[in-house]
Amino acid sequence: MSKLDQPKAQLAEARPFASMNRLNPNAAGVDIGARKILVRVAGEANTQLVRSFGVHPPDLQTIAVWLKGHHDDGSDDDDLPPLPDHKRKSHSKNAPRRQGDIRKHLKRICGVDAAAIHGLGVSLAQQAVMETGTDMSTFPTEKHFCSWLGLAPKREISGGKVLRSATLKTRNCAGQTFRKAAASVMRSDGVFGVFYRRMKARLGPAQAAVVAAHFIARAAHRMLKYKVEYQPADVEAYRQKYRRQPVKSLQRKAARLGFQLAPA
Repeated sequence: MSKLDQPKAQLAEARPFASMNRLNPNAAGVDIGARKILVRVAGEANTQLVRSFGVHPPDLQTIAVWLKGHHDDGSDDDDLPPLPDHKRKSHSKNAPRRQGDIRKHLKRICGVDAAAIHGLGVSLAQQAVMETGTDMSTFPTEKHFCSWLGLAPKREISGGKVLRSATLKTRNCAGQTFRKAAASVMRSDGVFGVFYRRMKARLGPAQAAVVAAHFIARAAHRMLKYKVEYQPADVEAYRQKYRRQPVKSLQRKAARLGFQLAPA
């Protein structure tokens, strides 16, 4: 039996950061693997306590209890929601309540209701937050965030001219999450759905999906960075806005040529 298959959790102690200042004594680190999960918390006298857990639902509850034992915030252990019993090919009548519990805790972690973004929902919002975290200070702008996700085009420029523009191929898991969100809004009546279908007519379905994922990711970045709740745009106002764009473009072209457009 290999060490990875050993069922017993092991506890280790190390002092790798003895010379560093502790910024947050209640912070913890989690490394999730295919067969085990390593969790680190701060110990006494600049020590680091690292424990190995399994990857099954009961192990996750054990992790929560162990973490709570190293950070007593005065709350009761009963505040932790029970993990569901996973049954294959079965539909539990308690599923909506469990989704509600996950959404409540996700909002507590993020400070905003990330699951409210059209296309994300509870499941994809949870995946996105797990991959990106909630601290958006690493990404100064929405463009930086979308570039890291692999949802921005890479342009090859020579002599001031764009020779080629294509989306980078990436295995970024967070970017894939937003692509899934874009796929879920293709037929929706919301702004993201209308936007996708408009881009599909211009760029084709593949590029339209990437652009829609980019659109959704910008909304997520704005929510997490500025802690503002998601406010869906009015669909009819959005349609009127892009209907006026061709007229404005013609007016600018006419102005450059010294003409002025007049209604017929």
